[in-house]
Amino acid sequence: MISVKYSGKQRISKPLFLRRVSGKSMDPYLKDSSIVFASSLIKPKIGSIILFEHNGLLKIKYLKKITPKGLFTLGLNSKHSSDSRFYGLIDIRTVKGVLIWPLIHNFSTSYPKTKKNKVAIKI
Repeated sequence: MISVKYSGKQRISKPLFLRRVSGKSMDPYLKDSSIVFASSLIKPKIGSIILFEHNGLLKIKYLKKITPKGLFTLGLNSKHSSDSRFYGLIDIRTVKGVLIWPLIHNFSTSYPKTKKNKVAIKI
């Protein structure tokens, strides 16, 4: 595991992790409140959805271009996205992981609820 500093605290970077999408910048592929599964072991390549740190926030964007000076990222919903068009290239060292799978879209509304308002998922 890799030790990284995030928001002033020392944290351990895990090889596989879950994150919740916040915002509309990746609509329609990733909806607000979707849960995504990512890996820090996969090398980013053009066409990947990457998770990276920018101004203290973890962002999820589409990797459009790789240059010697950095990575050019785009949100899939350009009307609601701040991306490399606004803040320029990002350093590859800020990449925390590559999206493996969007696990659940809109977890709170996609699955039937039981009488006790809990989510019922059949496995």
